[in-house]
Amino acid sequence: MDYYQLKYLVTETFYENMLDENYTIGQTAGRCFVEFYEELHENNIESIIVISTILARIARHEPTKLKDFLKEYKEMLELLQRINLDESLKEEERKDILYDIGCVRTCIKKYVKKE
Repeated sequence: MDYYQLKYLVTETFYENMLDENYTIGQTAGRCFVEFYEELHENNIESIIVISTILARIARHEPTKLKDFLKEYKEMLELLQRINLDESLKEEERKDILYDIGCVRTCIKKYVKKE
């Protein structure tokens, strides 16, 4: 699936769950991780797109909630060590995903207490 198609689908699903189902940010994110189970378990670029998009939505709306999704964040970081974004994405897509990942990283450093 195309980068922007998948990112849009994940984003749309996130907001539909939040608004239509009246879910909290945490519930919405959890539901998205379930709904995109197949993409997440392929352990490829699509997995990174799904995780980064969901985490970026959390960072935008309720950054302290990222503490509940550190497992997914770590999974994404592990995938990023194995998958070359330059080979998997166009330059514009790579810049976009790295922006999202940077926002998530910044929010985790700022809002998630180290234990």
